[in-house]
Amino acid sequence: MSQTVVHGNTVYTAGQVALEAPGASAADQTRDIVGRIDSLLGEAGTEESKLISATIWLSDMSTFAAVNEVKHQASSETAP
Repeated sequence: MSQTVVHGNTVYTAGQVALEAPGASAADQTRDIVGRIDSLLGEAGTEESKLISATIWLSDMSTFAAVNEVKHQASSETAP
């Protein structure tokens, strides 16, 4: 299975899950995932600022604020 598929001008990435050590915070897990997605996009010749859609699944809604904060910080760094 490919982590990334490029079709024309569109890049598709496979779903990413946290690979951090058990017990890692939701924020740390999110940083890990965002970093891997950024790497995949870079390998495909693009960047997060061109991202059209991303879906985040949470196993515990109490982590929403922490995950959202990390995602917002990452997006702010790449915003045009």
